Amino acid sequence: MAKRPRKDKGLVIFGVRMNSQAWVLFGLVAMFVFATLGYYVTGSGDTGQANQDFVQATVVFGTAGSVSRVITLEEGKSAIDLFREIASLSPDLSTVAVGNVSKTSNSTHSWKYYVNGALRLDGPSSHFPVSGDYIELRMSKRFY
Repeated sequence: MAKRPRKDKGLVIFGVRMNSQAWVLFGLVAMFVFATLGYYVTGSGDTGQANQDFVQATVVFGTAGSVSRVITLEEGKSAIDLFREIASLSPDLSTVAVGNVSKTSNSTHSWKYYVNGALRLDGPSSHFPVSGDYIELRMSKRFY
């Protein structure tokens, strides 16, 4: 009995025979390409905030809680200006109030300024944060 030639299953496109596994791979690649193009064509890929810089500012009242907000960083603004956007500060930085919570420095506790977790001794009025900084004004025990 003579053997019949084996016919490969698949579809021939542009002279290339593609089996079912190749079609699945081709379909997945096509879906990924069209989904990516559609994402950028509709404008969803452009957030519009690529040129803006942000700082996260937090005021910690100790056991009374804390307030945290992401603030847009503007040219020439010091950290004290950024804290004034989320809290009411006295000129000498002895009293800080947010809503109905207010704390005042006393003989045992004072307000300390931290940048990215490290204590800054120069204070928030002379420090100009850069994009991505985590600045914090914290009520804590005095060192002396």
